[in-house]
Amino acid sequence: MKKVRDSFAGVVLVLILILYIRHQSPNPHLRYVSPSASSSSIFASNRLHKIVSPDIFNKRPMSSMFVNNLQTESPSNCVKMIVVLTFPLLYQPKVRLSHPDLSLVDLDRRMEEYISSLQSTLMHVNVEEIHFLFDDVALPSYVESKIYSNGIKLKFHRVYDSHKTSNIFEYVFTHLQGKLVMVTQADCYPERGFHLINKTVLSKNRLMYALTRHGHLEDSCDLSGEFCDQKTYVGSHDAYVFVPQGRFPLSASVYLHKKTTTWGIDLLIVWVFENILRYRVLNPCKVIYIYHRHCSFVRDVKRVRVNTHNTTGWSPPTDKLV
Repeated sequence: MKKVRDSFAGVVLVLILILYIRHQSPNPHLRYVSPSASSSSIFASNRLHKIVSPDIFNKRPMSSMFVNNLQTESPSNCVKMIVVLTFPLLYQPKVRLSHPDLSLVDLDRRMEEYISSLQSTLMHVNVEEIHFLFDDVALPSYVESKIYSNGIKLKFHRVYDSHKTSNIFEYVFTHLQGKLVMVTQADCYPERGFHLINKTVLSKNRLMYALTRHGHLEDSCDLSGEFCDQKTYVGSHDAYVFVPQGRFPLSASVYLHKKTTTWGIDLLIVWVFENILRYRVLNPCKVIYIYHRHCSFVRDVKRVRVNTHNTTGWSPPTDKLV
């Protein structure tokens, strides 16, 4: 009888010890990665189930790429949009003509900014798909070799002269009618506030959001600086959220037949949406945040200004969504 009691007491003691250990262990759904972890391990899972509290960040630093893309899966994040973008393969001889004085190291840094921004966008919970437009057959394999997570969201579409703004919007109005779409510059990525977007409101009010970017501390440099402010706003827009309705008229195509990197193309896009496509344009960058990743400062030296006094759309920052 004594042996039975001793055995029972031993089992109880083991159970108490197991419960104590489980109580002391971290939440199994919480993913924490130290700054030394490789990028592939940071996003080994496609879903992050819980946002880390600010206290954890204070206790132990994490890479900014991981922090920027930490998202939740919850009913409030039911907004799903299709992102449309493009960027060039800078190593190609015809592309390098616009960057004659840059070394391969400079081009590597710029390509990394494109890729890391694309990866950040792929990781965003409100992004359902990314439609990558290209006319260089070497681009898809290059991009696929660099992306390490959520690649299933990435769709490649060959488009003639894909770096012309008109061809991008023609693609959107032809193939994505009635969808919630964001056309964006390739070195920008979405962050917070996208759950506030109401597709029905945008559609019924024929409304487009032309978002001004924000800047903050990136891994390679400090881009802190506020463009989304009434005092500092200079007409810069980097992403356009809307529901394409109707056809894309020839007159709009003529005005926007310019490279995506030209000076003032953002102002021209806003003007075309207001005056030709008859959308109402708002810039709720105070509540919907996109960030800019451009530490290399590599730019097309041949770009020219394309907007004029008569073709300049102006949409100052606001916190209003309608």
